Amino acid sequence: MIRHLRIAGVGFAVEYAREEIWPTIARGLDGFESAAEANDIRIQVSVDLSLHRFEGARALPVRTADGLRGEDYELCAVGAGFRLIQSADPFPLSAALKALLASELLRRGAVLVHGVGVARADRAALFSGPSGAGKSTLGCHARAGGLSLLADELVVLRRGEDGAFEVEGTPWNVGAPRKATLAAIGVLAHAIRHRVEEVPPTEVLRVLTTNILLPAEAATTRHQAFEIARAALATTRTVRLHFAPDPSVVETLDPLL
Repeated sequence: MIRHLRIAGVGFAVEYAREEIWPTIARGLDGFESAAEANDIRIQVSVDLSLHRFEGARALPVRTADGLRGEDYELCAVGAGFRLIQSADPFPLSAALKALLASELLRRGAVLVHGVGVARADRAALFSGPSGAGKSTLGCHARAGGLSLLADELVVLRRGEDGAFEVEGTPWNVGAPRKATLAAIGVLAHAIRHRVEEVPPTEVLRVLTTNILLPAEAATTRHQAFEIARAALATTRTVRLHFAPDPSVVETLDPLL
């Protein structure tokens, strides 16, 4: 059986043996299924019932010569595609898709950023930061206040066909298959009252580059991602959003959009 997914313009054909396993291994991907065949990347999934679902705090995947290895899964290149051997858990397929998407996006001149993207109509702001910075909190309250939430875990940043940078949502945590033109990039700070502080691009660049999901640790890969981030920052406002956990934050976000 095959399901076709399309994430940020990248098509995944996912092969699996039994229909009943799909809801288990692909939780959260429904909104990114495609009716059209998507054959950019093919993944053959084998669920090995001898692999027990990992219940603890997961470590970062280990990159191997031809793929990834985690606590209860292994992804490796096979012919023109990939084989994923995993437990009956949604995490392995999600991890494989993230890694393969990051690699393909970088090949196309785009990056996958740990961040939150919020939009009003066709204009969006992207805020990046490490775990605990407030990305999901901001996304939740921005959506409650009437903005569209593109994604609150991983956001695609790329130059669009018209030359302007754009951001697009992905499936992870909360995300939607839509994109918008980049209007501002920023970092986050918890505060009692909402306010926007203009900051130099270099300040945002330091945070942004450390929160790009890289497909490899090579210097050339880091340099390519750095140049994409630097080019995006040169075209837009760079800010620090001080915010409190309240839907009224949209009143402060709206002028950025």
